[in-house]
Amino acid sequence: MLAELTHSIEIGGRRLTIWLPPSYPRSNKRYPAVYIHDGGQLMLSSCNFVQMLFREGRLEELILVGISTACRTDDYSPWPAEALKEGRPSFGGHGPAYVDEIADRIKPYVDAHYRTAPEPEHTGMIGGSLGGLVTALAAYRRPDTFRRFGMLSPSFWFEGFRTFAEQSPLPSQDIRLYISAGSLEGIYKEGIQKHALSSIRDTADRWRRQALHSGQLKLHIEDEATHDLVFMARQFPEALRELYPAAALLEEPLQVRSSEFQDQNADSSRHHQRYAVPRTEVFDFSSAITGRKYRISVYPPSMPPPEEGFPVLYTVDMNAYFGSIAEAMTLQTRHPKGLKPAMIVGIGYPSDEPFVMDRRFLDLTIPANPEDLRPDGTPWPANGEAETFLDFFENEIMPMISRRYPAGSGKRSLFGHSLGGFFCLYTLMTRPYLFQTYIAGSPSIWWKDHVLFSMLEDWKCAENRPSAYPAPSVLIAIGSLEKGMMLQDAQQIYEQIKLLEGRELDRVSYHLFAEEGHVSVLHPLISRMLLFISGNAQRIT
Repeated sequence: MLAELTHSIEIGGRRLTIWLPPSYPRSNKRYPAVYIHDGGQLMLSSCNFVQMLFREGRLEELILVGISTACRTDDYSPWPAEALKEGRPSFGGHGPAYVDEIADRIKPYVDAHYRTAPEPEHTGMIGGSLGGLVTALAAYRRPDTFRRFGMLSPSFWFEGFRTFAEQSPLPSQDIRLYISAGSLEGIYKEGIQKHALSSIRDTADRWRRQALHSGQLKLHIEDEATHDLVFMARQFPEALRELYPAAALLEEPLQVRSSEFQDQNADSSRHHQRYAVPRTEVFDFSSAITGRKYRISVYPPSMPPPEEGFPVLYTVDMNAYFGSIAEAMTLQTRHPKGLKPAMIVGIGYPSDEPFVMDRRFLDLTIPANPEDLRPDGTPWPANGEAETFLDFFENEIMPMISRRYPAGSGKRSLFGHSLGGFFCLYTLMTRPYLFQTYIAGSPSIWWKDHVLFSMLEDWKCAENRPSAYPAPSVLIAIGSLEKGMMLQDAQQIYEQIKLLEGRELDRVSYHLFAEEGHVSVLHPLISRMLLFISGNAQRIT
């Protein structure tokens, strides 16, 4: 890396090598930090490639910190153990003290002297071989400080570690693990090290059984690879991508190529341009959790953010109405007496169609009953992955938005229409802590034989809302010209949800838009929604 981006310092007898990202000297932003064992040797072996990924925007820019050690067998072992062979050093078991030293001395120094994003969800650790073992120890010991862990050919064969992993559950909230190994690990070893590969597979399986979902843990087995630095270094950039997927899988922002819209009757140097909502950023995002690509639109207000960050309105079906919401936000917040500004984040699909039906059914519903058919007697399209879509929301999109934009975590809203309205109410009943306001427009309550009604009964009887989270508010809205069953369902579920107002829920509101149908209701609903989110639902401007 460039000399001006590389700093070498000493803290408590340990040499640190700190690599700063390319944009660091000319920006004021804060960057996630990753701590790397063995003096950052893995980084040194791939620094030009990582630098290229940073500069091309193919990997989120990170601060990388290499930490030296004078004795790997002491610092990287979780507890004392005998030497593997006569004449070799024994294992001192200083790993817990080493992990605490990084968490309590080294990281605070780095946070104080460099623009890191210091929160644990932004802080990672990567190591190879025994360095991978002590990284696993950190996942158990200091989840208060680190939440992203890369283990390259980790020494999980270490005496007693598999038993420890079986008996000690990992903290599952917000944790992300990347493990790589060679298919020929331990092939020429004797004794306990010959179980290198099987110990890695077994440990990964144990962690999966501890309720870590697929987006939290990835195991990669490199074919024909042995336990060597060359293969670990090859996996280092991949570990960074997997541990920071919100930007690692982020593609280039979509560009409008004006030549596609050339006015054939004008001079060849004059072009039309496609209209875009001012300040809106649009990009494609490949989810490691769902395995599918999404199109994300982000509208950040033009004014400076408040100290706590902007409120954020998340919407599904971005293709259909994101522009309308963003323009309404622009108009209604421009005056000092207008609404308070909020960010808008739209989740949609790489398509020019307003509704991408096959993807909507997949992401916004729970599995239909096998015997259920469309009104015309044909089967429903593939469906039922709302839980996975929610994992994508909670563990990829929302953390990415918090890292990249001045988004506050204390006032988030979710809006969905039709199947998106079903998804909105489903989220309320299953993960009520995710959002502080839920807006369900023309909700498809009929899905799966009106399952939301039985879910609501279960929710009323369960302690679903942790006391640490405020009671959310709910708005249900529908057009008066919609089908009778839709109107009846919306009214009925509102009446039942209303019973929870003042207890599990804060505000509960219902609005019937006169002379509006299932689609035309969207635009009048947008204004009502913005007022409701602002807490001023009675004021109409």
